[in-house]
Amino acid sequence: DLDVPRIVHVITKKGKGLHFAEENPEVYHLSPAFLKKIKKKRTFSKVFGEEMVKIGERRKDVVAITAAMELGTGLKDFKERFPERFFDVGIAEQHAVSFASGLSKGGTIPVVAIYSTFLQRALDQIILDVGLQKNKVIFAVDRAGLVPGDGPTHQGIFDLSYFSFFKDFILMSPKDGNELSRMLNFALQTENTCVIRYPKDSADNLPIDTDLTPYRAEVLSEGDDLLIISLGKMSYYVYNILESLHEEGIYPMVLNMRFANPLDIDTVLKYARKIKKVLIVEDHFQFGGIGTRIKPVLMDITGIKIKHLAVTETYPPVGTREELLKRYKLNEEGIKEECERIVGKKIPT
Repeated sequence: DLDVPRIVHVITKKGKGLHFAEENPEVYHLSPAFLKKIKKKRTFSKVFGEEMVKIGERRKDVVAITAAMELGTGLKDFKERFPERFFDVGIAEQHAVSFASGLSKGGTIPVVAIYSTFLQRALDQIILDVGLQKNKVIFAVDRAGLVPGDGPTHQGIFDLSYFSFFKDFILMSPKDGNELSRMLNFALQTENTCVIRYPKDSADNLPIDTDLTPYRAEVLSEGDDLLIISLGKMSYYVYNILESLHEEGIYPMVLNMRFANPLDIDTVLKYARKIKKVLIVEDHFQFGGIGTRIKPVLMDITGIKIKHLAVTETYPPVGTREELLKRYKLNEEGIKEECERIVGKKIPT
C-alpha cells in the first residue's frame, strides 16, 4: 500500500535452522535434496581429485589452483594433504590464471581447476599471460559440456571454441575415469599448456582401456557401415550402443578422438575415404568444436555424407543431464537413432 520507496534490510544466515548446514555453509551453498537416498556415482571430479593426490605425492613441483570451487572440483583431499601447495583465490578466475602463469615462469607446474562457464571470464589472461608468454599451465576444465541443474548460465559448451585459438595448446577430453588419469599424467610430461575438459557426470570405466598414444585417436570398434567420430564422454555412450547396433546388423567404425587439438585428421581421413558415411558426436556447441574442424576437411571426399550431433542452442535450458542430452540427441538412444538413419534403416515413428 506504500506509494514511496522503502528499503528492507534482511540479514540472512545460510542454512538457518539446520545445524549441519550452518556449520558447513560452503558444502550447502548449492545442495541437492539430501534427505532422500541417492546412490553416489564416481564422477570425473572425484577421479581428478584422487589422481591429483597421487601426483602430489610424487611431484613436489605441482600445485593446485581454483577459484572458490575446492569442493566442486574434487580438490578437498589435495588441500588437506598439501595445504602449502593449494591455492583458492576466491571468485577471481582472472587472477587464478595470471597467478598460474607466474608460478609456471618460476618452474612450478600449476593445475588450474575451474568450471568451464567460469573460465570464460579469464579469456584475456589465457591469451596474454599464458598463450603469449608460453608459460605452461594445465587447465582442468570441469563441468564441460551440458551441465545439469544450473540452467543456461552454467553450460560449458564454448571452451573448445576459445581454446582452439592456440595452435600449441593440447586439448583433451576423456571418455572415462581411466582416460582422465592418463591424460592428467600425460599433461605433466609435455612442455605445452594442456586443457582437459570433462563433464559433471559419472566416470565409470569402459572394459576397453588402451594406452594414451599422443595425438592419436583410439579405435573403439571396427566396421564399415559408418564412421562414428566422438569426443570425451560421448565415446562412452557410443560404445554402450555397439551391441544393440550389431544386433541390427550395423557395424560402425568408432574413433574416440581423445585429442581435440592436435586433431588426428590422418586417421579420420583414412576411414572416411573408405566408408563415406560419417557421424560426428560431441558435447559442445555446434560451432567451434571438433565438428567445425573436421567437416571442411571431409567435404572434398566425393559422395561423403556427414551428420554432426552437437548442442544447437546458445543457451540450453534447465534440466537434468539426461534431459539435456536427450534434447540434442546426444544420449544413447538419440545417437543410435542417428546411426540407423544414416545407414538407411527404417526408424519407427
